[in-house]
Order: sequence, then C-alpha cells, then structure tokens
Amino acid sequence: MSDEVLVQIVADLYYPNSPYAFSVVDPKILSDIYEQFLAKTISISNGVEVKTEYKPEVKIANGVYTTPSFIVREMVRRSAESRISNPADIKEIKIADIACGSGIFLLEAYDYLLAHSLQYYVGINKSSDKLRKDDYGDDFLTIEAKKEILQKQVFGVDIDEQAVEVTKFSLLLKLLEDVPVSEIEALAMRREKILPSLEGNIVCGNSIVDEKYLAYRGIASLDHAELSLVKPFDWKSAFPGIFTHGGFDIVIGNPPYTKIQNMVHYSPREVGYYQSKFSPYLSSHGNNFDKYHLFFERAISLLSEKGCVGFIIPHKFMTH
Repeated sequence: MSDEVLVQIVADLYYPNSPYAFSVVDPKILSDIYEQFLAKTISISNGVEVKTEYKPEVKIANGVYTTPSFIVREMVRRSAESRISNPADIKEIKIADIACGSGIFLLEAYDYLLAHSLQYYVGINKSSDKLRKDDYGDDFLTIEAKKEILQKQVFGVDIDEQAVEVTKFSLLLKLLEDVPVSEIEALAMRREKILPSLEGNIVCGNSIVDEKYLAYRGIASLDHAELSLVKPFDWKSAFPGIFTHGGFDIVIGNPPYTKIQNMVHYSPREVGYYQSKFSPYLSSHGNNFDKYHLFFERAISLLSEKGCVGFIIPHKFMTH
C-alpha cells in the first residue's frame, strides 16, 4: 500500500470528508463495537476467497456477550471501595483484568481512578502540579498525571493479540479525553512523547497457563503452531513491580465460561495440562469443570494480602 493511499484513508475519517466526529465518541462505545469483531477471524480459501468466521471458542459459547456498562460501573465501584480506607489509597491501587477482551472493565477502572484522583488532589492542594485549570476555572488532571495513573495502576492480559491492541487503543483515547490542544502542543515543543507506551501494562498471553506447561509437555520450547494456540504466560516476569509489592489490589472482569467437554474440541492439550500434576489448579482435578473456575483460582493467586476479586460468574459456583 502506498503512502498516498494510507493518507487518503486517514483523511476520509475526518471532517469534512467524514460526517462523523470520532473525537466525541465515548471509548466505551468503541470497545463494545470492537468486542463483536474480536470474535471472528479472517481466512483465505483457495488463495482467492476471503471468509470471516467465528473463533472455535466463540462458536461453542454461541457468540460474544458484552457486559452492560451499568454492571461494569457497579463492579468497579464496589471493588475499589473495598480497598479504599482513606482518600490517599487511590494513588496506590493496582487493578487488573486477566481476560480483558476489548477493555471495557479497564476503561471503567481507569475512569474511576481519574475521577477519584482528581478529587484527592483538589482536596489536598489546588496548586498541585497534577492539576490544571480550564478557561472557566474548573480543575482537571494534567495529561502527565493521567499518564502516570494509567501506567502505574491499570493492567490487563488477554490471549487474543487483537484484543490487547484494542484495549491499548481505547485506554489511550480515554487518556486524551478533555486534554486541551495547548497541553499537547506544549509536550510537542519539549519533544516529549504525547502518548505513553502500554507494552508493560496490557499484555498478550494465556492467563491460566504458565511456564509449567513446558514441563507437562516434556519439552524445552514449543513449536510456533502450539505456541500461538496456547501462549503460556509468566505473571511475575510480565509484571515484576506488581509482585515485588505483593500482587494486585483488585482483579476484575468477566472471565470466559467454557465447560471441559467443549474445551477438548479446540485445545485438548491445554485441558490435559489443567488436569495434570503440573497444574496449580484444584477445581480441574475432577472430571467436570469450567474455565471460569480456573480464572477464579488464578485471580486469587495474583492478589495482594488485602486484595479482592470482582468477577461475574454463574451462581452455581456458590451453591454446589
């Protein structure tokens, strides 16, 4: 693709070529839209025919289900409030979604952290370097303060590379929300990066399969095909700073629900690992378990001493 073609595509997304003002679209709406696209893959058959089809795990689950915004908001609020004993705590909370998808929970968590951080800094010192005033005298967090919160307090993992990129994109849009052009121009004049890297925050990997999978397979490394499917993930290597301080304060989200009877159809070796002696899970020792059981166990293992899990799970987990 030539540069001219790419330039024209980008130009067509903006006024006056486009009738849509994407600058005023809520990032959460974009996440909801992307959630549907993440369920599908594009393939080429016979070298000429392009097809889109649902991923195996999505077919088995009968589609993608997006968590309603009001539920996400309430879960974030309850989880965060359980960890806040005084206003200063808001600066220390580390939040993770270990199956983040398009990032709807992380977006809400970031929004919560921004709002309460603003209250905190306004309350302690209105002249703080974390704050700026708009033309009407109202207080806002500076872009540097918003960057710091995003990079130090918001984390996510997903097995889907596309989901990881969508989550990063949505969070960066949220970062830029309400930031005046003058502040961006000031960064540019100082030759500072406007957008931070989120490579160390939102990471691609299998949250419930770790390096012990290699011992289970009896090999030193995986071939490309198996690695692309299973994607073992080492939490302590990915987030060393988090575990130096004891773990995450909040693990939140809506983990996938998949029965073992369905998992064996698209990832039999992974199921074998869950049931092997190398697996850290207790719920997988029986003949009937669900993937969300494993996510729940993993979430608990990632928490700090007083951390909490905020998950949407079937109620039978609490009654059987």
